[in-house]
Amino acid sequence: MSHIFISYSRSDEAFARQLAEALSNVGAEVWLDVEDISAGMNWSSAIQQGLDTCDLMIVIISPASSASRNVEEEWQYFRDKGKPIVPVLWKRANVHYQLSRLQYVDFERQSFATAFKQLHGELRRNGLRLNPLPGVSDTSAEIPTQPQLPEKSSRRVPALAWGVALVAVIGIVGLFALNGGFGGGGDSTPTSSATATEQAVGQPPTDAPLSTSTEAPAPSSTPTPTSTDTPVPPTDPNTPTPSITPTETLSQTEEAATIGALMLVIQTEEAATLAGAAEQTAAAETTAAAETTAAQAASDAQATLDQLATLDVLATANAQTATAIWWTSTPTPDYRLTAEAQLSGDRTATQVAMIGATATATLWTPTPAPGYAGGALIAANEQWSPVEREFVGATMLLVPVGCFDMGSEDGNDDEQRIQTQCFHEPFWIDKYEVANGQYEGLAGQTKPSRWQESDRPVEQISWFEARDFCGLRGGRLPTEAEWEYAARGPDDLTYPWGNMWNEYNAVWSGNAGEQTAYVGSRPQGASWVGALDMSGNVWEWVSSVYLPYPYDASDGREDMDRTDGRVLRGGSWHTNDSSTLRAFFRSWNDPNDSNNVIGFRCARDYQDGDLDS
Repeated sequence: MSHIFISYSRSDEAFARQLAEALSNVGAEVWLDVEDISAGMNWSSAIQQGLDTCDLMIVIISPASSASRNVEEEWQYFRDKGKPIVPVLWKRANVHYQLSRLQYVDFERQSFATAFKQLHGELRRNGLRLNPLPGVSDTSAEIPTQPQLPEKSSRRVPALAWGVALVAVIGIVGLFALNGGFGGGGDSTPTSSATATEQAVGQPPTDAPLSTSTEAPAPSSTPTPTSTDTPVPPTDPNTPTPSITPTETLSQTEEAATIGALMLVIQTEEAATLAGAAEQTAAAETTAAAETTAAQAASDAQATLDQLATLDVLATANAQTATAIWWTSTPTPDYRLTAEAQLSGDRTATQVAMIGATATATLWTPTPAPGYAGGALIAANEQWSPVEREFVGATMLLVPVGCFDMGSEDGNDDEQRIQTQCFHEPFWIDKYEVANGQYEGLAGQTKPSRWQESDRPVEQISWFEARDFCGLRGGRLPTEAEWEYAARGPDDLTYPWGNMWNEYNAVWSGNAGEQTAYVGSRPQGASWVGALDMSGNVWEWVSSVYLPYPYDASDGREDMDRTDGRVLRGGSWHTNDSSTLRAFFRSWNDPNDSNNVIGFRCARDYQDGDLDS
């Protein structure tokens, strides 16, 4: 049996459990700290034992795990031992540079089933003996090439920059030493008058070596100045005048090397300054810039295009200034000034190109992706991969725009007749049923539940209490149509996970032991958007009044002040009939009533900016 160590952050525990259970189902022996460390056992010793006995490590990548010292120590230990590591991307994050170079399996942008198939194949390629996936004949396909994960930013830039600058300065000192020192003297041979005149003409340096031939140069269209010629400098009064006069004149090759080294010094000095400023800015920033409206963005983009002509003039002027500095009758130019002028010309040209590209990108408005606000409707469940965000301490899932057939012709009378419901705006729904810990932390009230562990669902709660709690979170109860769409999707599934009953995918009387289970304990029963426990554990209040179909949100059933019976969805731990756990099954209760089989989850309207973080 293959031993797999899962390294993760505590905030990703639900996903870690889901992954561990799926791996166990294909014959892997998984080491997970919450399950494999017995009471009274030393924590660090137990982890050490797990690291030593396991053959392969899965690292769950998320912002929390990237910031966890324990997670880094675990995978570093595995790496030092030469054991294979497979990163699993759960939530995008900047990672250690050593992890960023490894191929990873993307569970963030793919469905769990698709990503798990790729993980299964990768583990088998790493020598793990796993059982074949049910209904899948080939799991040896390569993982699709993924973009490299971003690395954590380094805080060593200033030191590195100054190191490069030091090397450049040493190079300059060496050049001057070879040419006779900084103060003249030595045995260096002065350049010929012709060479000095060539310098005065000021051709920009090239990488080609100067010729040492004594033969006369070939004729050219440009007259060759004699040793007595004095070139006429540019008449531009803004042309800088050299201020440092070395005793010795450098050759053209030495000038090129000196100016190149000085350009490197200037750039590294600036890099050090900018790196320090960036660190201070990063520490001070607490809010993101406000979004620019589309009209303003287009206006700004046009304004940047108007800058191109001016910048083009500046680029030409800078280039002329740089040339003028070379073309001077003084044989001893200020090399740092020359380097700065060349950098200025280069940067202006780069700025013109960057502003042009930015303006073009701003004026081009991309079409929103299918499922998102303004995008095309999702036509099949497989077209969507779960998207989750945190709101007021709760994990919520985006339910995309799309349509489905609400109800069933094979169900009870109150589930008929089928009607097509479409959602042209996305919305959010809780990934988990509201748990005791969350309820007490926000509502500030004693948990009403019979089973009061913090990770079990709240029960014994009335419809009015559930409605008011969701309001405290800035949300609401989902409508009956929203709840069923989040459970079934455009494929109109019978159960959240598919069309066939599976007793292991839900908490019901067949496996509950006469009590609730912790929320999210059946990850294999997730719906197409990633919602857990939509079949079983506790019945869930929705906002709708229990009225006959067809569903019509404008017929009074969504009046939040009515005292009529309210709809319940999903079944519970006490349900003993799988037909009651179907995603289109309807029940109801008095909104003032409460008992230990009824809980709830919240929904939230989609707002601009929800996906920015």
